[in-house]
Formats: sequence, structure tokens, C-alpha cells
Amino acid sequence: MGIGTGLLTEQMLQVQDYEITGVDFSEEMLVKAQTRLSDYNVKLLNLDIRDYPENESFQSIISSGGAICISHQDNKQYRLYSYCDDKLDHIKLLRKLYNLLEDNGLLIISIQGEHKDYSKAISEDITYSQEINHSGDYMTKWYTFSNEEGILARQFVKLVVFDEIEMINSFTEVGFKSLGVDTSNKFYVFQR
Repeated sequence: MGIGTGLLTEQMLQVQDYEITGVDFSEEMLVKAQTRLSDYNVKLLNLDIRDYPENESFQSIISSGGAICISHQDNKQYRLYSYCDDKLDHIKLLRKLYNLLEDNGLLIISIQGEHKDYSKAISEDITYSQEINHSGDYMTKWYTFSNEEGILARQFVKLVVFDEIEMINSFTEVGFKSLGVDTSNKFYVFQR
């Protein structure tokens, strides 16, 4: 879910030949994923995961920062960030994901570092930066790519934020069981 450019999918397929359906609402991202994954048999769909038909089920669903992600704040508390409009919309998304999973299926969500302002050179002449603002239950984030001449590309996102207790409660409300963090400390796992 939120396959983006297909990087994680490519890495997974180099380990094992999984049957994968990749969903993203960004057509531009899917074009990049199609190029990256052209040597693999991956089904790519341009749609919002909330619109995915429920006549199909999956052993697992992975979000690597697409529709939802989790961050580890100061190595103390987990927070969930959702691209949904509000907390009720997020619950609807979780219900959808629950319904798309087979019995005992896994919802696997990547754990990212703390969301904070920073800037980093990604090539000799291009800098990536992000600007974070928190307000109530929301976080806004500007992603910017620039060079000495100015801004090359910029994207704005608004995310609804859940503290760790709210996060666990939102998943259990729709029927998920929290299995916790995997042994690599890179994914938080929930089971249907």
C-alpha cells in the first residue's frame, strides 16, 4: 500500500518470489515503480487503497510510509502518522485493511525515525530538506528539492497523528491484535 517507486518491493523480490499487488494513488510513482519492477511479475494499480475492492484478500499488507507510518520518538514512544483526513477516516482505512486481509493476515507498518526539520545534500548540486510543523492532532510536512538556483520540486502533506496508546486502540477497535515490533526494529506488526 503506497508502493511509491517500488524500492521495498524490489528488495523483497530479490529475496523471494512473492506474489505482490502494489497500490498507489500517484500515477507518477507507479510509472517509476513499473520501470524499477519491469523484470518482476508485480500487479500495479493506480488507486487509493480505501477504494480497493474487497473481493480479494491478502496474506499481508505492507505500508512503508505510504498511507500510514510509525515513528519512534526519542526512542521512547511510538507515534502513528496517517495520510487520512482525520481520526475517523483513519479508522475507516483500518477497517478496509482488516477486511482485505485473510484470517491471521499481517499488517506490517514501517518504523521511521523521528519527524523533524532537516536538510541534506543528496548530490553535488541538489539538497533535500523537510520542514515539520505540529498543531493539535496534525503534522504538516514540506518536502523540498533545491539547488543554488532555487526550488526544483516541492510537496506538502498533512498527516493525522496518534500517540502510542491511541495508535494501539485504533487497531484493536477494528479487530487487529498488536504483535509489536519485529526483531529488526524496522516494522510494527498487527494481525487480523
